[in-house]
Amino acid sequence: MKLQYSEFALYLDDSGSPKPNPKDQCPFFGMGGVLINRGHEQIIEALVLEFKQRWNIAVDIPLHGSEIRSKKNNYDWL
Repeated sequence: MKLQYSEFALYLDDSGSPKPNPKDQCPFFGMGGVLINRGHEQIIEALVLEFKQRWNIAVDIPLHGSEIRSKKNNYDWL
């Protein structure tokens, strides 16, 4: 039996302050990630591009959750 190896990509992102202050309204720091098969990267990139086109978001504008939720900067139209 021959083992087949796959290559994966891990995308990480952080949220919050790297130096939380107990006096902050939200004194938390978090980190999360997504592990995907390298063979699926083009599919995911195409889906993100389709999403941005559907919502009239320029290709070079990053999808930042904090800006989206607070309707700031490129998402003030929400």
